[in-house]
Amino acid sequence: IEVEVQCPVCKTKGKVKMWPALNSKEDVVEKELLLTNHLFDFDCPKCHANTRIAYVMDYSDMEHDVVIHLTTPQEVAKLEQHINTIENNIANITISADSVELNDFSSMLSRKKHRIVTNQNSLIEKAIIFNAELDDRIIEMIKAIYGTRFAIDRPDLHFDEILFLIDADKKHCLQLIEHGNGKSYQILIQDGLYDELKQEFEEKLQKDSSHMIDFQWAKKMLS
Repeated sequence: IEVEVQCPVCKTKGKVKMWPALNSKEDVVEKELLLTNHLFDFDCPKCHANTRIAYVMDYSDMEHDVVIHLTTPQEVAKLEQHINTIENNIANITISADSVELNDFSSMLSRKKHRIVTNQNSLIEKAIIFNAELDDRIIEMIKAIYGTRFAIDRPDLHFDEILFLIDADKKHCLQLIEHGNGKSYQILIQDGLYDELKQEFEEKLQKDSSHMIDFQWAKKMLS
């Protein structure tokens, strides 16, 4: 949908497209904008200031059977309940022996993962993670490990957010961001750590059905 917004710098009004729902197969151009951190951009037609437009949305990564729900913190509990209801209904479907198509459809739905995020950075990050065919739960544990380590070893580094990214050399990195002054620090993830955690927590992860995979979830999983 196209909406009118106001530039926060010069107050000029302009139009921008918003995507309440995005499908990775149907919206290929917009998927690339999401992965490159430009989907939410608004460029003022007068002063050319670049601003992010905030809104809730669902991103369906059809290639990896995952839906990422961007919502507000106030709506998390309601959304969680809604997703649980859907998953329980799918699990309780009784398929007759001759309903091959329905059986395949039910199987497809049961494989679909749901993730809940409350900010655009987390949505973009998870889209990048799944696009790289990685497990966001492992990545979140890696972020928690490094975040805890840096808080102890480098108390001089103040950061508000840790994000996963893939650099120009296809290396897996973490970006530590300090929102107050715009500073950020980029570090390479230790080789082999992802595979070590994947193997160590395989059984525990198989039993986990969480939808909110964040720093708090990771700390609990690692404890």
